[in-house]
Amino acid sequence: KVDQVIGDNNRLSFRISQAPTKGLRYFQGGLAEQVPTDRNTGTNTALSDTHTWGGNKVNELRIGWSRSNNARTQTAEQLAINGFQQFGFPSFLSKGMPQITGFDAQIQSIGSDPGTYEIDNSFEIRDTYTWTKGRHVIKGGVEYNAPQQNIVDYNNVGGSWQFNAAQTNIGSGNTAAVLGIPNATTGFSYASLLLGYPNSVSLAPAVIPYQYRWKYYAGFLQDDIRVTPNLTVNIGVRYQIERPRVEKHHKQG
Repeated sequence: KVDQVIGDNNRLSFRISQAPTKGLRYFQGGLAEQVPTDRNTGTNTALSDTHTWGGNKVNELRIGWSRSNNARTQTAEQLAINGFQQFGFPSFLSKGMPQITGFDAQIQSIGSDPGTYEIDNSFEIRDTYTWTKGRHVIKGGVEYNAPQQNIVDYNNVGGSWQFNAAQTNIGSGNTAAVLGIPNATTGFSYASLLLGYPNSVSLAPAVIPYQYRWKYYAGFLQDDIRVTPNLTVNIGVRYQIERPRVEKHHKQG
């Protein structure tokens, strides 16, 4: 943070801060192979210029910019290998692990989604003018805000493969003749995995980044009137509008 005095009537202030965080989302899974890693870096900057003149007039201009850089990814151990090629799962990804689920509760699921990446920006300008005259304190101002949301979602791009016993059992009607045990339970989900027979597959064909933009405008005017030493009347009006969010390259309806 830097503060600078410019002449007798002008004060300039600038600050910047950044806070990185990292954590494992253990509440989302059991084994480490299912636990994604969250990384976030928050950056905030602000510039303020306060100008006074005449002893009763003050103008304050504030300009701010903030960014939140969020990423949820597979663990470093998963991203260190190409599990798709190594274990024979088709994907255009070159690192990470496929998500393998099901297993009829016989075996713990492995893998997680490749992750999502999101960068949120916000640019803001505020200007407030205050004029003290007699019994009146007149204040007016405008505000402009331009939020941005940039998202890259790799959910299901690596594929979610589900295996269960249905692909390797012989059917309950056949167990009496084949095994001599009526209605015996047969089949094993892990055997279905080793044979390469999934029960279901969910696979996203492409990654489409989204860049959302919208605007916010506001203005106000107020007058604080000191009627008596014990009575002050506040009169004011404010108008604000937030435009609908749009995708920068028209990639969503």
